[in-house]
Amino acid sequence: GTPYFPNLKNKILLIEDVGEKTYHIDLMLEQLRQQKNFNDIQGIIFGEFLNCEPSDETDGTIDEIIQNFAKKIDKPVVYHFPYGHIKERVLLPIGQKIKIVANE
Repeated sequence: GTPYFPNLKNKILLIEDVGEKTYHIDLMLEQLRQQKNFNDIQGIIFGEFLNCEPSDETDGTIDEIIQNFAKKIDKPVVYHFPYGHIKERVLLPIGQKIKIVANE
């Protein structure tokens, strides 16, 4: 919601995190979804979320948080993509043109 928020038009968003509680990730994703240009994205890639655990059993797992988020948007979503703060990760062409293909 700040003037520093990037233009998401025709972008594929890559998200990953480390050591964050799942309820906080849920809140951050909801805030992201409410940004005025969020619907301009072409898709989202969720990398790995290392040590992102619920603080309470009712918070939901990271997979549940991502799946619930994906249901609220009409965009291709890939999750468990091998990217983030993990030992074996895929190199991605950040800033380059790519195509996202996501299916069941």
